[in-house]
Amino acid sequence: MRLKNLKNYFIKTGLIVREFYRRFNKPKLAKLKWYEKVAEYLCIPYEEVIKSLGLKSGYTQKDKIIFSEKYDGGNRIITTINRKAELDGRWIEVWKDLKYIAIVQEFMGFKRINEIWYNILPLIKKLKYSDKLKILDYGCGTSIFGRLLLEKYPEVKLTLCDSDGYHFRFGLEECKKLSNLTKGIKITSIYELPKLDEKYDFIYCYTVLEHIPNSLQVLKYLCSYLRIGGIFLESYGGKTGDDPVDNSADSIQAWNQRDDCFDYLYSLKDLVQISGEIIEKSNDSHYPESGRYRVWQLKG
Repeated sequence: MRLKNLKNYFIKTGLIVREFYRRFNKPKLAKLKWYEKVAEYLCIPYEEVIKSLGLKSGYTQKDKIIFSEKYDGGNRIITTINRKAELDGRWIEVWKDLKYIAIVQEFMGFKRINEIWYNILPLIKKLKYSDKLKILDYGCGTSIFGRLLLEKYPEVKLTLCDSDGYHFRFGLEECKKLSNLTKGIKITSIYELPKLDEKYDFIYCYTVLEHIPNSLQVLKYLCSYLRIGGIFLESYGGKTGDDPVDNSADSIQAWNQRDDCFDYLYSLKDLVQISGEIIEKSNDSHYPESGRYRVWQLKG
């Protein structure tokens, strides 16, 4: 009984210490409202930015159309950003000019602040290089990851990569305010691979692969630029088990592409999964739904 009480005491003490640490080790970014900087950058009133996401926690295609018409000229009607549009080569076209995309990515990024700060950034301690770390944020969007990274590790050499648009320009500008070592690489075509000229210690690829039609090609390319001992973090969303629908994450083609990506990652003998859920194929021969991130490290 005494041992049990002692164990409970240490558990409670540990939880108190952790909560104390979290309260006094918060990122500066968390003190901001998610809409403040992006509204200022886009010259849109706060209330319009908030309204653009809809009244509920999510956002709708209707909101997207209204917002794009109001602030981007009104000539282009976009009913959805889906797999067909991407495969037709119109992916860059439908994303690059929308201020709405920057707002959505900033909103979603702020929801991940705690996850990035407390769970993802500590992974950098696994990198044991003495020189400056080189980190790639692929599909960076407004790069909440990059801003939190530079807040904690300002000496890092950060590269942001995404299609050119309000989201990318805003993220790059904010990261450059934190470090003049930051640089950006723009992608101008749906099938274009970024022109990388160095290997990276950490590659961050969060909820990106399900949105591109050549995900396996991109994945292979990124892995080839991972330094020995380096870390690759990916999160590939979507689901299986239900009837597929024609959007970028849940079409049959998207399922197959995700399966190919995971098969490839698991086939690399020098790439070891060091955290995250290990997923196995289900009875329908597809990998099950898995939107959580996985962390891989190249042996060295």
